[in-house]
Amino acid sequence: MHRYLTKSFTFEAAHSLSNTKETRNNNLHGHSFHVEFTLKGNINENGMIIDLTELNNLVIKLKKQLDHSYLNDISDIGVPTLENLGNYIWKLIKKENFKVYRIQVSRKTCNESYILEL
Repeated sequence: MHRYLTKSFTFEAAHSLSNTKETRNNNLHGHSFHVEFTLKGNINENGMIIDLTELNNLVIKLKKQLDHSYLNDISDIGVPTLENLGNYIWKLIKKENFKVYRIQVSRKTCNESYILEL
């Protein structure tokens, strides 16, 4: 039996994309990003997949790095596309030893999402 726990958060960030054909993306602009990630695991002796305090601390750490940032300045993202941002967030979560099953990064005002399932 598979067990999953999902957490979501939002953050604001700016970027510019010089590698696109659409010139308006070349200019500095910002988005409200919505991140939803799902962890996979077994229920432990305390009746949880993970202590929610640990999960909330992870979100605080992620938001501290990403919220109101200029994504182009975070070299590990590479070109700050929605796809690269999703992959970067996945790596940050994985680095904290969480078993990530799925991550979705969305720009809801643009009706765009990137989904990574493992």
